[in-house]
Amino acid sequence: MNKIYLISGIGCNGEVFNRITPPDGYAMQMVEWIEPLGGELVQDYLCRMFDGVEIDDGDVLLGVSLGGIAVQLLYEMFPQV
Repeated sequence: MNKIYLISGIGCNGEVFNRITPPDGYAMQMVEWIEPLGGELVQDYLCRMFDGVEIDDGDVLLGVSLGGIAVQLLYEMFPQV
């Protein structure tokens, strides 16, 4: 089963995605923001945020606000999504 990884904006939570129903064959998984390290590059931060998350072909990244910007950067790192 493919996953839809959800990334909210800063200051909001996963409730912003409550009205989304995934299509057949997809499950939704919230990815939580983590504490940034001082001087950390955004790409390094996102790699840490997704550490342990296995992204496969056909998975989807969905974000709102700052989560949408994160999705754009993640697409550069994970072009298979």
